[in-house]
Amino acid sequence: MVLAALFVMAPAPLRIEVKPYGMWSKAIHSVSEELEIVFVPEVGRLMHLAPPGGKNWLWESPRTDGKPLNTGGWQNWGGDKLWPAPQSRWGWPPDPALDGSPMTYQINADGFSVFGKPSAKSGLVFERTFQVVPGTARVQIVNRMRNTGTKAQKLAVWQICQLDAPDRVWISSTKFRPYPGKATPTVYFSPVPGKDQVEILRDPYDGRKYGAKGLAGELVAFRGAERLVMRHEVDVNREYPDSDRAQQVYTNPEPHHYVELELNSPLKTLLPGETQTLKTALEFR
Repeated sequence: MVLAALFVMAPAPLRIEVKPYGMWSKAIHSVSEELEIVFVPEVGRLMHLAPPGGKNWLWESPRTDGKPLNTGGWQNWGGDKLWPAPQSRWGWPPDPALDGSPMTYQINADGFSVFGKPSAKSGLVFERTFQVVPGTARVQIVNRMRNTGTKAQKLAVWQICQLDAPDRVWISSTKFRPYPGKATPTVYFSPVPGKDQVEILRDPYDGRKYGAKGLAGELVAFRGAERLVMRHEVDVNREYPDSDRAQQVYTNPEPHHYVELELNSPLKTLLPGETQTLKTALEFR
């Protein structure tokens, strides 16, 4: 009898480098055989997400003289970022200490971590850890928000991922509804046949927002034959921001044709020194 040896090919090692990206001299490039991500510490954002050599899924603001799109005093660089939720607690524009300010970084054996500075206004500070999982087209993200202030604050961690003109997006039909305030023509959303999901199309003429509390915790975006899934764990027994919406989708009108996939952690009363965590994943399927 001849015994055949079985050889199992191990995934290629993850490559992490700090090198330029676009106009920025320092960016963290984390690359596997299946996935490439780029985080720019200077503006505190994930700015590139794609299969290696593929088209970036993340929307990047068109820049003039190095400056991004400015909307009501907010510098929108695009990409993937964190805010505290709900927005009604802080109004507009976002706190620049939490959105767009430089972050420090640390390279880990299996990824990297980035660290913001505490906001003088709210005492909040963000920290994020990214891990590209070898052998998969998935990046796992741990988002943390810590209260360094002197007062308790009831908030959630809110991850906002701006995608560059996906064809359509699927959101759960559980507790689904367009946000109140203006009528949303049904041409822009419809049930997905045979699935507990609603398909959303971007309105080129007006901004639209939708929310749901799907227990599967998924948002799915399509671009041609490619599919990007953004997911988190949902606790049915806990309250989420914005009338219990764990997942949200925002579609922006022309000329800036981005669509936001948004995930929330449950609301938590953060005492001074306490932390709230949101674990998410972005994956091509």
